[in-house]
Amino acid sequence: VMRTNLRWRPSGRHNEAFDAGNAVNTGMRVGDLALVDAFFDFQLLLDTIAQRDAESCGVLLPGFAEVMQVRGMAKDLRVALERCIKARFIDPYTSIQLCAARFGSEEIAVTAVAQAEEYFDGALAPAAAGHVALCRATLLRRQGRHVAAAQPAAAAAARFRQLGWR
Repeated sequence: VMRTNLRWRPSGRHNEAFDAGNAVNTGMRVGDLALVDAFFDFQLLLDTIAQRDAESCGVLLPGFAEVMQVRGMAKDLRVALERCIKARFIDPYTSIQLCAARFGSEEIAVTAVAQAEEYFDGALAPAAAGHVALCRATLLRRQGRHVAAAQPAAAAAARFRQLGWR
């Protein structure tokens, strides 16, 4: 159904990653475990990392990271995130850095936020400041610094609201 709605043609691993990432993320949001099971493929994530395809990693990781946490694959997830961060993968929405800030080791989480800050330093894109603030807030929250996290979280929300994003 997702492929039909998107009028997608099978044309390689990037499209497979796009389908899998969006289907798993959707399945996790609506509680459709059959959809998650049908599209979750850890090997696809590993292949995407090996191909140095940061954009596909950024599409896969948001849903895949949650599934891996639930399925007891936290160590595998940390290793995958470490590979992405050490290779300096950055996708347009900083999904990799957000996942690393949320699920990676402390060292990888701090490095991921620094990468997002460096990547978007001086960027003119209206969403850039929101992505950086969200990365900072995610790391601070994870560190248990909830009061400190509130300010960058509010800044991210305000920036995204200006763009019409929820």
